[in-house]
Amino acid sequence: MSFCGTIELERRWKMFNFAMHCDGLAFRLFHLKHDRTKLDENGQAQLFQTALKDREDFAKFAANLRFFSEVWTNERSEEYWKEYGKHEYTDYEFHELFNDVLREKTGFIIPILEKVGNGEQLTDEETKSAMDFLHGLSARAHAKIDRGGCF
Repeated sequence: MSFCGTIELERRWKMFNFAMHCDGLAFRLFHLKHDRTKLDENGQAQLFQTALKDREDFAKFAANLRFFSEVWTNERSEEYWKEYGKHEYTDYEFHELFNDVLREKTGFIIPILEKVGNGEQLTDEETKSAMDFLHGLSARAHAKIDRGGCF
């Protein structure tokens, strides 16, 4: 028996984690759209519609998407490796998710996710676009989870 299966299982779990992260972000966007008046435990309205942790998550995910959508001409540069180390999803399999059409959509969605990361409210159209993109990206990741393996 080879150890190839262990590597394949790790790759599958990373891709599954990415897909579930996309779905989780889409759910939070849906929740923001329909629950604009959040109250804290004392019954007072919150200043920002998202918690700091959620805002940070959206900002980090947007930065990770920017890393994917950016075309790196010299992957051996020090700048590339510094940027590579900042992100959670950096493996080659994640880069494979983005074809040319999806890269164009990503350029449109990144500012929307950054707006959420900055605590700004989205319009209904922006929310729908971001949710559709995240669900589509999740579906692509789910499709890439099982590629036959090596068992």
